Amino acid sequence: MTGTAVWKSIITKDMYMASIDIKDAYLHIPVGKESRRFMRYEWEGNIFELKALPFGLAQAPYVFTRMLQPLLQKWRKELDIAIIAWLDDIIMGHMSRSHLRVAIQQILDDLSDVGLAVNIKPGKSTLYPIKQLIWCGLLWDTLNMTVYIPKERRQNVAKAAGKLLRRATKGKVLTREVAVVVGKITATTEAVLPQRCHSMALVRELGGALRKTSSYDSMIFLSQEALDQLRWWTTELPKWNGRSWAQPAPLAAVLTTDASPRGYGATLRILETVATRQLRMASWGRRSIMTSQQDRVEQEQRFKELEPDSQPEEGRYVAPLTTLPNLQVLKSHKDPLFYTETAGLFTEKEGLLWQNEREALGVKLSLQAFEKQLRILRTLASPREPIRVLIRQDNQSVVAAIRRQGSTKAGIGRIVEAFMREAFENGILLQSAWIPGLTMEADQLSRSLALRDTADWEVSPTVFNRICEFMGLRPNVDLFASRTNTQVSHFYSLNPDPEALDFDALSEDKDWGSFTTCYAAPPTRLIPKMLRKIASSGARVIAFLPKWPSAPWWSTILRLARGSQMLEIKLSHSTIIKGQGINPLLWPGKTAVAVLLRGDQRTDRLD
Repeated sequence: MTGTAVWKSIITKDMYMASIDIKDAYLHIPVGKESRRFMRYEWEGNIFELKALPFGLAQAPYVFTRMLQPLLQKWRKELDIAIIAWLDDIIMGHMSRSHLRVAIQQILDDLSDVGLAVNIKPGKSTLYPIKQLIWCGLLWDTLNMTVYIPKERRQNVAKAAGKLLRRATKGKVLTREVAVVVGKITATTEAVLPQRCHSMALVRELGGALRKTSSYDSMIFLSQEALDQLRWWTTELPKWNGRSWAQPAPLAAVLTTDASPRGYGATLRILETVATRQLRMASWGRRSIMTSQQDRVEQEQRFKELEPDSQPEEGRYVAPLTTLPNLQVLKSHKDPLFYTETAGLFTEKEGLLWQNEREALGVKLSLQAFEKQLRILRTLASPREPIRVLIRQDNQSVVAAIRRQGSTKAGIGRIVEAFMREAFENGILLQSAWIPGLTMEADQLSRSLALRDTADWEVSPTVFNRICEFMGLRPNVDLFASRTNTQVSHFYSLNPDPEALDFDALSEDKDWGSFTTCYAAPPTRLIPKMLRKIASSGARVIAFLPKWPSAPWWSTILRLARGSQMLEIKLSHSTIIKGQGINPLLWPGKTAVAVLLRGDQRTDRLD
């Protein structure tokens, strides 16, 4: 059966439209005498037989659609117009107003010849060409290439959702009431872009109630999630009313994700067509990670060629997206693009989720980890259009859930719906595609996690509290951590992390001196860089380090400690929560020290 989705794919900008509603459509189709005995019913002691196709019969829509097909084929061929029918509602369109007028009259004559009556009541049929037409309860606007929910119907949906919300907050409600509201919401799909991710909880609870009781007269409690979705329909519907079917904005980025039982990995490719638009350097700092100075000059020259009319004002430095930290330029592709990657571990609880749920969680965490990159892409696009981000996954359930903005399965559904809602709020349109897992770089990232040795071990909470008591200080930022092992709520991560303040704490644009006290448990290879950063920034850092007097950086520790006492800690499995890779249990002597280090600048201020 054709419907609104098919019509949306046919019409073009500035097309004239008209509609015809067939009156008592099914009743025009007679039932053969040999079949009437199957359509009997008893009423007040009398037995009746139906002579015409009745409303409510399961086969009726199929039969009527097939009966109307020869007429539709004739009109398409002879009248050269776009025309479809949703049961008894016919809609047609053409770029010429006069041509459509002639076609309308011919269609009316043909319908009369076959005995089908047209409903000419106000609001039923529109027998003249216009560019804004209400059909199937939706307002189709070819001027703006947008479909809307008419005001009356929008108020009806909000009123029904509000009524059910008030009743559900007091206790149980009829399953039938939930079904009515779900039906009204589902009918808005073509006009409300995030419709599904704001209604799937209601769909799941309705389906669960019907599977359990098989009755629309049963009573059910609605969860808080379902109540929140009803509240959204009562307040946010006007904001999202209107969905364009015009050519979508160009693809801005490709996010490839994968998950293993231990962690997730992701790569982000930002397409050059979006990335080379102008960008203020002041928003992101002046550090470039181009492979060489020559690459940077070539890229900026290409940017000027692509945007000749968008040169910066005098005195303002504007650069392409290549200045964004942790991006690399790939030259091996047909179309140059920018690339970054990340990986992270799941918590113990997350690792116990089903595979589909872990894959969906990996997508969610990856989107959060790359929030900064996606946010800057959004600022480069048109304010009225969302940016498109393609998510490539090797899990077909996740791919399908993203396409449907959710799932009837509660586990994967809640995860997908959460990041879909957040994406819509941020002006990002997520699309999905399936690819074989073994061909993805993200597959290796999620399994090998090459940077685990710097990110997955932590000092036990008991030892950390002991260190803080010894120092008489409580740090307010963890400089080397991840979402699975941070000691305080604010932290910097090595890779883009969904919950971190930022990543790469050792970069020049990170000011440790802005924090009262920092905590650092760095990997041994980064200790010299950390000490230089402390000395230059004037920061105050509680450091957890190996006791290694023969190390070349030990004298620097003594200088930055300024005579402060060191707390020696014997390392054991109760002291260090061990992950995989290099961790303190492999340090020489299995002894660590906790010491307060202060840079020269901060020491001068304190003294």
